[in-house]
Amino acid sequence: MTRLWREAVSLRVTLQADAPHAFAWGGQRHTVVQISNQWRVDMHWWKGHIRRDYYRVVTDTGLAALIYHDLIADTWQLSQVYD
Repeated sequence: MTRLWREAVSLRVTLQADAPHAFAWGGQRHTVVQISNQWRVDMHWWKGHIRRDYYRVVTDTGLAALIYHDLIADTWQLSQVYD
């Protein structure tokens, strides 16, 4: 089952080679062991610009998640967790 939040959850992410390497969530540190997909969304420049880099990741704790880097606000968010 996929868990999706209406409001994304803020994360503190450690980078390695400009890609997410680790983050803390749910009281645990999660080290990214695989980035299975990544893409950029750049839209609505005419009304509230959205510019984000999305990463579908798998961590050493078995967590499969969708996280993104908001390139305008320079913040990281957890968007979805997959079972």
